Amino acid sequence: METLRLAAIRFFADLPEDELAAVASLASEAEIPPGQLLAAEGRVGYSLYAIESGTADVIINGETVGTIGAGDVVGEMAVLISPPDCPRRRKWR
Repeated sequence: METLRLAAIRFFADLPEDELAAVASLASEAEIPPGQLLAAEGRVGYSLYAIESGTADVIINGETVGTIGAGDVVGEMAVLISPPDCPRRRKWR
C-alpha cells in the first residue's frame, strides 16, 4: 500500500515516515462487499481495518448503534490483545 494513502487515515497520520513505510509494507487491501461482516461480537479478532472509502454499520446485540466511514479504524484492540503465538499474527512479525 502507498504510504500517502495510509497517511490520509487519521489513525496513521502522525507516524514518522519510516514507521508509516513499515506499516504500509505489512498492509493488505480488501474490497468488502455490502453485508459482509468485518468482525463479530464475542469472537476473537486478529485484524485492524482502516476504512479508506465507504461505510460500515456498528451493530451491538442486533441493534445498529453507529456507522463508521472513510478515515475510521476498527479492530485495533484485537491486534493489541491477540496472543503472540496466534498463527494469524505470526505472519506479521
